Amino acid sequence: MKKGIELSLANAARLTSDAVLLDDKKRTASAVVLLIAAWEEIGKAVLLLKHWINHEDVRGRAWKRIFRSHSAKQTACFNSRDLLWGNKSDAYQRENEELRRKLKSSMRWMKDVGLYVEWTGEEKGWLCPSNAGVAIDIYYLSSAVAGHLDAVTKRVANILSDGTCKLT
Repeated sequence: MKKGIELSLANAARLTSDAVLLDDKKRTASAVVLLIAAWEEIGKAVLLLKHWINHEDVRGRAWKRIFRSHSAKQTACFNSRDLLWGNKSDAYQRENEELRRKLKSSMRWMKDVGLYVEWTGEEKGWLCPSNAGVAIDIYYLSSAVAGHLDAVTKRVANILSDGTCKLT
């Protein structure tokens, strides 16, 4: 399982790097799609880490949840705050709660907007990855996702390298 965690983290780093390259070429909507994929790889690593720490098998239903469920992977970092961050101060928790709430509610929307053209009705018309207004929102959130991905990746790597499974 440790190998799967390490591979997931390495793949998340690769996807994030590719997203930066796309964003540098002003392909922000496409970059967001890769950041969401990277986020899911981090989520997969977190889910595997939980099973590794608890000495649980990842076959059967656990395997499907870890490798097949996009929502489980997208929310793993949010649902595993104690595992990842231990006993952080209330101020730290409040400071990051707004970001968590915004990302958790926007994850599916960002992926769709980065990939697909959508009809949103007569008032707003067509929504597509090249719409300037959408790109501004995506750019803000992609920066936030990238920063959070980096922090989560480092924390998971530290837990793995410690080897004792102490999470404080």
